[in-house]
Amino acid sequence: METAIYDGALQILSTLQMFVLGPHLILSVREYNAKLVNYSDTGTHMTSIAFQGRTHVSTGNTV
Repeated sequence: METAIYDGALQILSTLQMFVLGPHLILSVREYNAKLVNYSDTGTHMTSIAFQGRTHVSTGNTV
């Protein structure tokens, strides 16, 4: 009788764990990815500003 109670409780807890921890993991991964993208965008903008002054843009039309 005790094993049936423990098996039932384990099944309920396993189902609950799937619905609670699964979405939490997905949201954590999305948040981590958003932070990485934010940091990489900052670095990219700084690099483009640093090289912006060194480029030469021709405004004349030479044929």
